[in-house]
Amino acid sequence: FPTVILVVLSAASFAGIILFLVSMNHLSRYYNAPEIFKNVLYGFILTIIAGVSFIIIQFAFLSNIMANLTYGGATGLNNALFAQLIFAFLAIFAVSYVISIITAVLYWRALTTLSEKSGIEGFKTAGLLYLLGAVLTIVLIGALLIWIAWILLAIAFNSLKAPVETQGY
Repeated sequence: FPTVILVVLSAASFAGIILFLVSMNHLSRYYNAPEIFKNVLYGFILTIIAGVSFIIIQFAFLSNIMANLTYGGATGLNNALFAQLIFAFLAIFAVSYVISIITAVLYWRALTTLSEKSGIEGFKTAGLLYLLGAVLTIVLIGALLIWIAWILLAIAFNSLKAPVETQGY
């Protein structure tokens, strides 16, 4: 049952990110600022590549450790295997931390440009809060800041005005 909830939440998150990409593409075209969409797209691609790579790396490390536990004659988690496990965890954490900051910088750049083009300061605030959240995930307050950034981003999107169409008489 928890796996079903995880799959549903993951699918909803993925759909939200796709809608975010589509909206940034449209806004990039509307404001004639291709760097808006490019930054967001590069951040998204980096996140996808990093996620797939980390799954492969985790599987490789954990399968190696499990093979040593079951076939190596070890009866428990000895010091060498424990050190490998800790090293793998720290390496994956460090690389994912750096990639999350790079992604946050790309999103921040896109949102700052969008703020300048649209005149809505909420985009710049959301981008900065997202960047601060990515940096502060190491002290566990970052996830809350990123969540607040997405809320502010939704409010900023809601503040956009539709273009006024003029009709010729």
